Amino acid sequence: MDATFSPDSTDGWLVTASFLDDSLGPYNLTVYDRTFTANTTEVENINKALHDGLGLTYTSDDSIVDITANMAFYILITYNDGTWVYLLKLLSEKGHIILLSGTGTPNLNLLDGDLLEPGTALDGMVSAINETFVNHLG
Repeated sequence: MDATFSPDSTDGWLVTASFLDDSLGPYNLTVYDRTFTANTTEVENINKALHDGLGLTYTSDDSIVDITANMAFYILITYNDGTWVYLLKLLSEKGHIILLSGTGTPNLNLLDGDLLEPGTALDGMVSAINETFVNHLG
């Protein structure tokens, strides 16, 4: 899934999401899009859950280059004041998170990021995202 949240003119957030339908098997994939308007409270809940979750993390003793993992998801948030947060959740033994943040143009070089754990710290954010999508898409 890929989703973009953009403020709209009615104090809501236009959400455009692309999904992958693999119901016909791995060689018959179809991409489809859905659009809905999320309310400000839903978006604020997602953002709060992200920051609350990051507050539960700690610096990992592991090295980014030594981790064998698959990507679970990534998020790039650019705020109106020009600051940004980029994180990658990894499906590793400890559930690592790579976090980068700053101002201006986002730096997406994962080797420049902070390696955090546990990945379960982001479960609340994932739940808030799921709740928002279920509310609008069923």
